[in-house]
Amino acid sequence: MKKFPLFLFSVVFVISLHSVAYGQATTATITGTVIDQSGASVAGAKVTVTNPATTFSRDTTSAGNGAYRLDALPVGTYKVTAEATGFKKSVVNQVTINVNDVLSVDIRMEIGQVSETVTVTEAPSTVQTETSVLGRTVDNKTLNDLPVLSGAGGRNPLQLAPLQAGVVAAGQVGPFSVNGQRAQSNNFMLDGGDSNDLAINVPDAITGFSPDALQEFRILTNTYGAEFGRNSGSIVNVISKSGTNEFHGNVFEYFRNRVLNATPFFNNSSPTFNGLRKPQFNVNEFGGTIGGPLYLPRFGEGGKSVYSGKNRTFFFFSYEGFRRRQGVTSSATVPSAAQRAAINAFAGTPQQIKNLIPVSNSGANTLLSSAGNSLDRNQFFLRGDSKLTEKNNVFVSYFREHQNFTDPFAFGGSLIPGFGTSGVLTFTNLVVDDTHIFSTKSLNEVRFSYHVRDTLSVVPVNHTSPADLGISGIVSADAPAVGPPRVDITGFSNFGNTIQGPQGRKDKTLQFVDNFSHTLNAKHSMKFGGEYRKYVQDQTFDFINNGYYFFTGGVTNALGLPLVPGLNAALSDFARGFAEEFVENSAGRPQYNTFSYNFYGLDDWKVTPYLTLNLGLRYEYDEPLYDSQNRVLAFRHGQQSTVFPTAPTGIVYPGDAGITRSTYKPDRNNFAPRVGFAWDVLHNQKLSLRGGWGLYYDTVISETTLQFLTAPPFAIQPFVLFTTVNNPWSNSLVHNIPQPFPFTPVQRGGTFDYTNIAPIGLTVNDPAFITPYSYQYNLNVQWEFLKG
Repeated sequence: MKKFPLFLFSVVFVISLHSVAYGQATTATITGTVIDQSGASVAGAKVTVTNPATTFSRDTTSAGNGAYRLDALPVGTYKVTAEATGFKKSVVNQVTINVNDVLSVDIRMEIGQVSETVTVTEAPSTVQTETSVLGRTVDNKTLNDLPVLSGAGGRNPLQLAPLQAGVVAAGQVGPFSVNGQRAQSNNFMLDGGDSNDLAINVPDAITGFSPDALQEFRILTNTYGAEFGRNSGSIVNVISKSGTNEFHGNVFEYFRNRVLNATPFFNNSSPTFNGLRKPQFNVNEFGGTIGGPLYLPRFGEGGKSVYSGKNRTFFFFSYEGFRRRQGVTSSATVPSAAQRAAINAFAGTPQQIKNLIPVSNSGANTLLSSAGNSLDRNQFFLRGDSKLTEKNNVFVSYFREHQNFTDPFAFGGSLIPGFGTSGVLTFTNLVVDDTHIFSTKSLNEVRFSYHVRDTLSVVPVNHTSPADLGISGIVSADAPAVGPPRVDITGFSNFGNTIQGPQGRKDKTLQFVDNFSHTLNAKHSMKFGGEYRKYVQDQTFDFINNGYYFFTGGVTNALGLPLVPGLNAALSDFARGFAEEFVENSAGRPQYNTFSYNFYGLDDWKVTPYLTLNLGLRYEYDEPLYDSQNRVLAFRHGQQSTVFPTAPTGIVYPGDAGITRSTYKPDRNNFAPRVGFAWDVLHNQKLSLRGGWGLYYDTVISETTLQFLTAPPFAIQPFVLFTTVNNPWSNSLVHNIPQPFPFTPVQRGGTFDYTNIAPIGLTVNDPAFITPYSYQYNLNVQWEFLKG
């Protein structure tokens, strides 16, 4: 490790021991200079910002050069007031700040009595002259002006993200990518709390967060400061609505149905039966919101209980429901009537399995269908904001959504109807935030968040057991998920239950952050902070739970058998009841853990009144993912395991020499410096030149552990060749092995016969694996040449 970065980190760490963050994860900053009519600085002016909707206010005093700064302001529209002896009171109205803004509001004061007031109605320039961060805000007004359509999953406000420069819709994995980074390189937050699905690092609860409960969201796309980390693509900050002194609410209903929908272009040539030309697509999205002051008892003078409502405590509540019923048009290839007759003439494959294949309904070999899927969502959101004391402001937000869904084709399921899946999904987000003001120059923000994603999906709806299909010898690892085995016949559509379910996860993320802001003097505004995040994933993965048959014609060709009249080699194998391969898997129940520590320090340094440097250093440490029972393996050429002495040479386990719990070494050298500047070129906040450079890291997704789901001897995936359909584990002509199921994982130090699962396919981690990282840099100009 280099000594210089270690020294810098040590300085940041010592300073931040008090405050172990994400900086302005839910707030913004107003800064500027107080001057008189001649342009001279006004020192000692009292500058107060007030939100008329809630009467929230903060104040500070301008420095010797007239500069002032107010950090950690909740988003909203403010009135900025400046008062000084010998000057008229100056008021700037309608100053709107969005999350992560650093808005410059210069105040010009006129000589006169304080009892006189000068009101400025012109809104301040939105040209950024204080920070090098790139990013734009989508606020509630934009959401109303550009309504988000209610699609197959409901309204998703993140659909508007690609309106921002550098943001491109990504498709299947992640909603979008930023500046060429992976779609899995974005950090999503709800009210400052973690809202990421670490499995593949995509947004979690916020994907369907009700737009009616959304105040705004902002995407920081480049050179964001040291207070932000975890990912190298962008920071996506979603801020919920809060209550005000006036009661406000709404109710809504969006719907679509077959009558209102157009016929999909490629369905125009489809038959009209079974709804194939214009399949069902019914969507209903409904709900409402209400927010306002909350009257709660508190202790007044003399210890008497009084009720406090306006100006102190507020609530906001939202409910959204969603219902979808949809028909999905599909086309499958099935045996023709003549082929079915030839297959049925043989007694090889049990008739019950043959009957799982429907008769064609369009031409000789085509089956057209419109299987239905569905989605039911119920979402609740509650937020409370309170001014506990003159020095403490607290908010609590709670989000919960429950989903029930069905899918006929999930995870490569059969295009033949009758083998669909169902599932449930629940999101929970809790955020508690407290801001304490020590003085006009210092404040501290503490945040706690708890995030849960709990799902069990790809649950087969067809529970016809192999025994009921005339098959003996198949023992499903997960008995409640028993069902027809998967069958592949070369040249025809597969049928049977999906091989990738049920699968589920209960992911829990616990997060503590702390952020200390201090205005050192007229030139330096500093922040120090840190974060601790703990992640636990309890996983269920039933892979090939009921077995998988392959009919390719290999048996007929290898044994030199004649083709069944009217059938090709693959169908001849199927008719005779001989599969080229049968494979089955044991159930996986791993529990993965990780945690991270992050520390940062930054300094916004006003070199001159018109040039600001944004300097920072961040340190990130992510503990490599590990299984709670070390059910993983690695490969080291030539090394013999002592944990499992019967393992083939090269296959090793945690506990063997040099093998860690994650199979690769921790990466402890993740320092992330940040440097940026913002220059007010014309000294009037109309033209700025900004730029910056930074080093950014990506947290490691938990799906890097998927290869361990079949790691022997904790799990197995045996197969047999040239075997009969009705008893695959007893009648193999090649590679016949004892019935391996039900399978009991072998404990460390135990004996396991690896030859029964040979050849063993391995996917392992690179022992030199390090945390992914990237560099960001930009240079840009902002020019307001006409007033908007």
